[in-house]
Amino acid sequence: MPILSSIPVVVLAGINEIPHANPLVVQIVTSILSLVPSIIMVEDGFVMVILGLLFYIFHTNRMAQIIVLAVISVIAHLFDPTTVQWMMIFAVIPMYFYNGERGSGNKNFFYIFYPAHIYLLWILASFFR
Repeated sequence: MPILSSIPVVVLAGINEIPHANPLVVQIVTSILSLVPSIIMVEDGFVMVILGLLFYIFHTNRMAQIIVLAVISVIAHLFDPTTVQWMMIFAVIPMYFYNGERGSGNKNFFYIFYPAHIYLLWILASFFR
């Protein structure tokens, strides 16, 4: 289904290239397309869809998951060495040491930590521009 839902996005994405296209129609079509789930519009691209699928296929084999992550990290770096997506290779460290047990249940800490560290990194990056 996600692949089928990508077809209208690809076909109608070129509506801007149609000569004498009505701007209102273009705005309506692009607004509707922004609501259509699409496999090619996923965050971090199609590679993350493949990674998720391979993680599911190898959900019982942690070493295979680690190898898949390492290979996809290398591929991501080879295709676009200017991005930091290759750093996902460092996720193999906690994956390797995971013992299969649930954590301490302190999930509220992570609801605060994650956005806080993203804001902190954004502030630091704005100083270095």
